[in-house]
Amino acid sequence: MSGEMDKHILKEAAAAFATDGEAVSCQRYGSGHINDTFRLICEKHPYILQRMNTDIFQDPVSLMRNIEGVTTFLRQEVIKNNGDPDRETLNLIRTREGAPYYVDSRGNYWRMYLFIQVKTVIPIFRVKTDSGTRMK
Repeated sequence: MSGEMDKHILKEAAAAFATDGEAVSCQRYGSGHINDTFRLICEKHPYILQRMNTDIFQDPVSLMRNIEGVTTFLRQEVIKNNGDPDRETLNLIRTREGAPYYVDSRGNYWRMYLFIQVKTVIPIFRVKTDSGTRMK
């Protein structure tokens, strides 16, 4: 999918979602090969904005219905277990009209999540020993 993104379409998609504060910057994020992913920085929070690849996900409406159901369930479970739902599960950001996705003027499907800030990454790897493989 990737390639050069039209800034007008990117601004249109970003503006469609109910973000907290005005957009400050938007940059391509990560190295995925399926969707086009951007990190949108707003005044109060960062977000992940994705253009879904409809060549791969041919029914984006059903995909988003499933994602919405799973993330809602997981959020409730995290809360029930006294966890932090903003950090322990994906948080779908709705459009200003309340939908879980946006279709731009060119027919592209977009979704947005709250960006989960990672403070520390702890690498986990397997070590082979005489007694077998174990996690380290």
